[in-house]
Amino acid sequence: GSWSLASGKNISIGTFSAGTLTIRNLTQSDNSINMRLALTGTGKLVLGNNSISAKLYASSNQLTFSATRFLSADTLIYTGGNNATSAGGNYFGSTVYIANTYTGTNYHFTLGSSCVDTFTTTTTIATTGNTSLDVANGLFLGAVTLRNSSTGTLSDRLFIWDCTFKGALTLDGIFSAIKFKNGTGNSLIDSSATLSLVSGYAGQLTLSYIEQRGSNAINLNMSTNTSTGNNTILTIGPNAIF
Repeated sequence: GSWSLASGKNISIGTFSAGTLTIRNLTQSDNSINMRLALTGTGKLVLGNNSISAKLYASSNQLTFSATRFLSADTLIYTGGNNATSAGGNYFGSTVYIANTYTGTNYHFTLGSSCVDTFTTTTTIATTGNTSLDVANGLFLGAVTLRNSSTGTLSDRLFIWDCTFKGALTLDGIFSAIKFKNGTGNSLIDSSATLSLVSGYAGQLTLSYIEQRGSNAINLNMSTNTSTGNNTILTIGPNAIF
């Protein structure tokens, strides 16, 4: 069944370092609340079919979220140690920061594996660890920054597929690769959208299976990573339309 929190009420946890915390079918409507769900160890956090107005900080070694309305500025952190796949169907009504911080290399953190995630405003999705982060089926209505600051490997670590961008798309990389890859079709840069790199972009970049619908200028000015001496590599195609 469904349940709700009264105004002024919150969910808090003590030490949650093993097992699974599942929050489903919740309606939480008080946007003055700061909700912190920070699991440690092997604790798994599952969020599904909720409406959350609180400013949420959630972290877990196996974090998944689906069919949930996130209505305040939120932070969602995958700390790693297991694969974590979110089916999608989420709605982000305010700014959101989503990150992979796991330093290992054997797992995947996947967003929107089967349903569209809608991001209405400023969004940052980042990987600082060496585990792969896949961003799929995202509808980005506002500005979005996709950031790969992993320095442990030259291999691809941030993947984008079947996404649509309608605002400013900014790519930020310092070492390993950001890669647009094949899904069921191409990722789309809408006629209203722009594509740019941060100043000093020094990671590798593959633009494949991507289509620009408009005619906005694209400047892909890449640099050498001064701390590692890594030469950047830009690959365009296959199936790239500009």
